[in-house]
Amino acid sequence: MSARMAVDVRERIVADVQAVASDPAITTRLIAAGQLVSPGGAAEFAASIEEQRARVAAIAREMEFKRAG
Repeated sequence: MSARMAVDVRERIVADVQAVASDPAITTRLIAAGQLVSPGGAAEFAASIEEQRARVAAIAREMEFKRAG
């Protein structure tokens, strides 16, 4: 979601996604399709993305990958 998006709109989207992700019929189908269901809020999502970035960066350093360019 864009940082420029109105806070009330962003909160409404988060609430809708959390409601859908809490529906057992939906989560069962998502899990069957190989999806990870994590109905957290925006802060949890941002923390998860940052954790993944840090892990990928550590792996890249370990493998001595260099940035292109």
